[in-house]
Amino acid sequence: LIKILFILYQLIYKTMKLIRDLINENFEDIPSDKGYYTWWFTKDKTEFLLSKINRELNAVDRIDFSKLKKHPDINYYALYFGIACGTAGLKQRIKWHTAKINGHTQNNVVRGTLSTLRQTICGLNEWDMVVSSDNVDDFLSDCYWEWVVFPDPENVEKSELKNEKICYPLNIQGNKTISKECRKLLKRLRKKYRNNG
Repeated sequence: LIKILFILYQLIYKTMKLIRDLINENFEDIPSDKGYYTWWFTKDKTEFLLSKINRELNAVDRIDFSKLKKHPDINYYALYFGIACGTAGLKQRIKWHTAKINGHTQNNVVRGTLSTLRQTICGLNEWDMVVSSDNVDDFLSDCYWEWVVFPDPENVEKSELKNEKICYPLNIQGNKTISKECRKLLKRLRKKYRNNG
């Protein structure tokens, strides 16, 4: 039943926009409902991020580019999957990821309330999290954010992050699409650049 609902909601409610457009429009199209979302990165940025990850891993733990989910219409790849549930609807979630709430302050970085995606981008680019807000904004500006309003995003997330046919290389928590060593690497990089590199 969940799979059928998932497919129906994707057909009816899926929306996708460039991050810079969402910010310029002050997120007016984003609903405050529960749902799930995907971050789509350009091929160049995808290759860059994967090279940073794979150079640190042995061959068995490396991310296979062919397992990445490629968008059917544009040359973009899905690297991060997330959900918005409870009181944190989709609008609040995109504001968090774009640092419009809980930005790159010392307090947010130390407490770990900076977006997990932004933390990972900082770690892979070797940027000090406290002073890299503009760098991360520039890095994410040509990404697409795709969202779907959905009443039970937790079950969709569990399914997506356990799917052996695809890979979300920037997710850590609950992500079975990457190796344990890869998850450890991402955590280590986040910690390193949270503590001023």
